[in-house]
Order: sequence, then C-alpha cells, then structure tokens
Amino acid sequence: MKRTGTLAVALLLCAGNCAAQHSGEMSGVNFRYTAQISKTDGDNSSSFTLGGGAAEAAWTMTGFRKDASLETVADFAVEHTGIVANAGYGLTLTTIAFGPRLRAPVNRKTSLFGQMLYGVALGSGSQFPQDNSLVSSASSYALSFGGGAEVALNKRWSIRIAQLDYLRTGLPNISSDWQSSLRVTGGITLHLHP
Repeated sequence: MKRTGTLAVALLLCAGNCAAQHSGEMSGVNFRYTAQISKTDGDNSSSFTLGGGAAEAAWTMTGFRKDASLETVADFAVEHTGIVANAGYGLTLTTIAFGPRLRAPVNRKTSLFGQMLYGVALGSGSQFPQDNSLVSSASSYALSFGGGAEVALNKRWSIRIAQLDYLRTGLPNISSDWQSSLRVTGGITLHLHP
C-alpha cells in the first residue's frame, strides 16, 4: 500500500505539472465501447467479463516536442456484468482517472500513444465484505496503464482502432482486496482544434 501511495503522489505531481503547461483549451474528446476481463488476485479466483462505455477529455501540452505530443487526460468509464465469476450477484464498475499521455505519429494519418492514469474505482450493485457483513458498494484506487492507435478520418475526426489497458483496483473481496483487469476499447475522437 505504501508503494501505491508513493505512485499516486508521483502521478498527481506529474499531472499537475502537465496541467499547468497546457494551452488552457481542451484539444479533444473521445467516446468508446469497453470490454474488460477481470480477475481477483486470490488463489481460487476465476475471471469474468464486463462491458460498457467510456469518455475522455484531453488537453495537449505546449512547448514539448515537434515529433511527439504530451497530453493530460481525464477518463471516465462505466462497465457492468450480471454475474461476477460464479457468484449470484453482478457488478457495476465506475472508474474516474487522469494522468499523462505521450502520443507520437507513425505517418500522416496514424498515431500511437501510451498513458498512465490514476484515480478512483467505484463498485456498486454487488457484494463487498466489510467487517462481518456484506455491503452493496465500495471504493478504492484505480491505476491503469496502456496504449493504443488512432487513424485520422479528416482533420476533425479520428477512429481509435484499438486501446489496450491494464487496470488495477483495490476493491474489498474475500481474498487479497486486489483486482487485475485487461480492458480493450475502441471508439471515435473529435478533435476540437484541428
């Protein structure tokens, strides 16, 4: 847990520094479908899938490099499953995270990006252990890192053909209170200042 706190402080400082350098205007918004495979980090845990949607806003930093760009990203995702593993209950997972993204062009139309986001995960409509009982909602940190590719349709629109992220959360469960997830997304991006 000490490592998580140290990482959180480092990411917040980096994101704060990035936010201080942005042009003050949002550069783009993205809307995408998400599919997620999750597993609790216990000895007898099994995986389950969630589906949903996500939206993000990005601010491009000024004064970085000509061959790459640095962005500050705010991401919001909601995913749901009717059955968690073999249990008789479901889960709605909401994540709100922000952090830096590095983007580099491959050619005139295609760009690749990598990012590391930190924030909060909210679990609801499920069963979480608390003391000697079960509660229907809980919250924890959320840490994700990954990357993706976008292909421009024109100056205003691009398609995010693939985004792959590892998501780590710490919602309470009966084993380790950690969850590891692989999130696959795709969608469309509107560039506000082409």
